[in-house]
Amino acid sequence: MSIGGPGMFKVRAAWSKWDDDLKKQLLLRENPKLVDVARDASANPEFLKELVDHIHEKDFRLRWGITEVLDHITRIKADALIPHVPKIGEMLDDKHHMPRNMAAITLLRVGERHPDAILPILPQFMKRLESVEGHERYDAVRLLQTLIVTHYDIGIKFHEIIKQLDAVEMNPTVKLACEKYLKAVRDIQAGREPDIVKPAALEAKDAARKAAGKGSAGDKAAE
Repeated sequence: MSIGGPGMFKVRAAWSKWDDDLKKQLLLRENPKLVDVARDASANPEFLKELVDHIHEKDFRLRWGITEVLDHITRIKADALIPHVPKIGEMLDDKHHMPRNMAAITLLRVGERHPDAILPILPQFMKRLESVEGHERYDAVRLLQTLIVTHYDIGIKFHEIIKQLDAVEMNPTVKLACEKYLKAVRDIQAGREPDIVKPAALEAKDAARKAAGKGSAGDKAAE
């Protein structure tokens, strides 16, 4: 659709359905176009659901393209993906490593922003700790870094597993992630603030709690 005459800008038609044009873009995986698809899907729940419903397409390139769109959505409106976490989680068993890994990254980013959303598929995600691929083990440990500060009772259940992994891990990136998780456990158990970035929602809640605490202390001092 265009506006005005020659020299005037054109308005891009929004992506809104699963059709041959969309499949072509997903196959090409051109980032500017995929970002456009992500923006439109994040603002259109029906279109987003339609995208997610196609995550088991036969052509792995389509599955890969879909997961890239979903990953872009985590940067635009991550909470839009919360209802679709169980369905996206099915891709953690995808036979092709590219869509499988992109789905895991998408879920990790959703989990870091909205930890509660990832809990229903946590056992499936934690299977990545047993993977021979370093980046898959890293994804799992990264998620545990968030959970140890947001859901300590859940995150601590993997303490012994991470200790064992840390003892034998040869991948320096994964080992560093393990050590960061283990340090966070020690800090929490010692009553110290762990050096882990908390989700924005939890930061806001903590700030409100501390502000309320200061207010109560001030009221008592004034009495």
